[in-house]
Amino acid sequence: DYTWGYEYYDYGPVSFEGLKAHRCSIVIGFWVGLVVFVIFMFFVLTLLTKTGAPHQ
Repeated sequence: DYTWGYEYYDYGPVSFEGLKAHRCSIVIGFWVGLVVFVIFMFFVLTLLTKTGAPHQ
């Protein structure tokens, strides 16, 4: 007989500083992703215009 259960980790009280840093990292990650996306789209646009992709 083998019974499997979830392991429960008891975390300590969440500090406000850690939450603030987590929020800041989320915002930084969002802006970095946005900048990378814009640069990627600009790169694709320049490639399409240089290669002369057929326009509809």
